[in-house]
Amino acid sequence: MKTKTDNIQNKVDLLALKRLNILSEKNEKIMFSSLWETGQVIIIFIRHFGCPSCKAHVQSIWEQKEKLKDKRIVFIGNGQPAMIKKFKEELETTDLEIYTDPSLDTFEACGLKKGLRYLINFKSMKSMIDLKKKGYHMSAWEDEFGDKTQMGGILAFKEPGLLLYHYVSNYLGDFDDAESWPKD
Repeated sequence: MKTKTDNIQNKVDLLALKRLNILSEKNEKIMFSSLWETGQVIIIFIRHFGCPSCKAHVQSIWEQKEKLKDKRIVFIGNGQPAMIKKFKEELETTDLEIYTDPSLDTFEACGLKKGLRYLINFKSMKSMIDLKKKGYHMSAWEDEFGDKTQMGGILAFKEPGLLLYHYVSNYLGDFDDAESWPKD
């Protein structure tokens, strides 16, 4: 008999994630699987380091840090490692745990969407208008920010690599809130 967890497990290539690396701000290779070695972790994939929606999402999570203090929260972008520092400076924080995967291999292994149709559509445009009204804007584009067509998502893992939660963004600005994340 299949459970809800079994269905989630099939959406992510755990074998690939066990062999894939992400990069630190200092360009050091980190095994993706090391993120779940110490217990439960919430991994938030952001689109790219210049994305106004990603900045708004990260800030909304950061504002809840006291409520989420019992959870390890990790952000993964897809730009160059040097962009992590710039992203943190724009958000005016140095405390975020952020990595990057310019190869997009971990994004693919996590079943996250990529393509122009997810970026250029009515929902994305509406989200951009709403973000602009709130004061968020696209940074002057730099290729080092990452892939513009990559969508984000949220995954929660419990050691040793058991996937508890899987959320895939379908358009720019599509993310859930912390209330949907696993409680244990």
